[in-house]
Amino acid sequence: MPQLMEGKRKMLQKYALPERLDTATAPGLADALRGRLGEVLMLDGAAVSKVGALGLQVLVAAVRQWREDGKELTLENPSDALLEGCKWLGISPADIGCPDPK
Repeated sequence: MPQLMEGKRKMLQKYALPERLDTATAPGLADALRGRLGEVLMLDGAAVSKVGALGLQVLVAAVRQWREDGKELTLENPSDALLEGCKWLGISPADIGCPDPK
């Protein structure tokens, strides 16, 4: 779906996160995100049921990279497991791209 940002038409790319965000899936997730560098990206975290430190590290690094590049990366529909993983590791949901709750 096209998204207007700063007067320019950009395409919003959507990517559903896998059920597991752990040591086994982190390298594949990093590769998938790397392939989308430069895009306006929305991650969907609804399916995530298992979270590990390495999976969250990939998300934090991706958010930082997108910000450095001046691009937008957001994480919508974070699962309870995803938010709980952040809590246990002392990571703010904003650090993985979740919008601030209003």
